[in-house]
Amino acid sequence: MFVLVVVIGLFALMVAAVVYDQVRLARRRNVNRGFRRLSMQASRRLQFRQPVRTDEAFFLQMAGDPVAADANGWTGDEVDAVRRRFADRREFAKYKGGEMVAFDRSTSVAVGTATFSPSPLDGVARSIGLHVHPDHRCKGYGREIMAGAITLLQYEAGPVHVGTRVDNVGMQRIMQQLGYHPLPGTQPFVAPNAKSYEGYWYHCGADTHPPLGLYDV
Repeated sequence: MFVLVVVIGLFALMVAAVVYDQVRLARRRNVNRGFRRLSMQASRRLQFRQPVRTDEAFFLQMAGDPVAADANGWTGDEVDAVRRRFADRREFAKYKGGEMVAFDRSTSVAVGTATFSPSPLDGVARSIGLHVHPDHRCKGYGREIMAGAITLLQYEAGPVHVGTRVDNVGMQRIMQQLGYHPLPGTQPFVAPNAKSYEGYWYHCGADTHPPLGLYDV
């Protein structure tokens, strides 16, 4: 009798493992399908996906970007943080859902990222961060990546914010081209290095409108 109980228990565990794997694979297929659909909708030149562990060299280059470090008030620990994240499978999985990689359709070269985090305005909305690789700036990729990121979050019901420093004219131009206007006044936000900056904030959730100029490269 005891042996029978053990056998049944082992069989139940095997079934549960198979079901878990199938659910996990289904979720992965749905995510990949969603990013393919997003790519067809938001950009002629770019495709979008979640990060994979072979992206480590690309993310290290991005983390070592001095222009982005100055613009975003980074602490200087970003390169080591990327190494730790890619070295630990669980740590990588934790951050994976909060980032989107954009790569060129014709070359498969990664050109930039969008990051998703809680908005500092209320802690409830999702906030989008944009980072274009230094080798691919001034090519219009920033607008297409931001359009893709906004479109992705507009599939969700919650509010979406984009913030930019008052002196970041390039980001303000991107938001204007996509049809969004800043909220009245400015709002201070604290950067990772503890410095405070005045910023413009844009509301671009599902209750506003899709980004303008999609496919208009």
